[in-house]
Amino acid sequence: FCAGLGAWFWLERHGGKVGELSRFLWTRGLWLIVLEFTLVRLGFFFNFDHSVLFLLVFWSIGASMIVLAVLVHLPYWTVAVLSIGMILLHNLADGVTAASFGSAAWIWQLLHQPGPIQTPWTVLLVGYPLIPWIGVMGAGFCFGRIYRLPHERRSRILIQLGLGLTAAFVVLR
Repeated sequence: FCAGLGAWFWLERHGGKVGELSRFLWTRGLWLIVLEFTLVRLGFFFNFDHSVLFLLVFWSIGASMIVLAVLVHLPYWTVAVLSIGMILLHNLADGVTAASFGSAAWIWQLLHQPGPIQTPWTVLLVGYPLIPWIGVMGAGFCFGRIYRLPHERRSRILIQLGLGLTAAFVVLR
């Protein structure tokens, strides 16, 4: 969420140049993925053996940034609807397994179902599927518009959202 909000602040600070933001998100996302496969791997396993690649937090944030690099070209309402939809509805797909997609099972695993993906070169072990994280980042990006509002209105909205989301969490859990 904060990465998406940070992208919105970056866009505001750089005069609303969506193309530049898109390029920034794309390159930053790629760097995070590279870090996942190099320095993070070295820190966890003390080797560069790539027979198994773990797709964990940096990969998920990096890939979500790359998707956000595309989403920022859409109208805010579209990004907001897609993002909130991903966050609220992704658990409805928990009963769908990757095996039901046949040869495209790997796509479902990257998007929704943790687990191993066998490739000709390595095994990818998905720890953090992209949905709902793309939605969380997109929601953070859209949330940035609240910071354009006058202080009193912004404060009221933030308090109401905080209380409402906390109550929803307690009720759902």
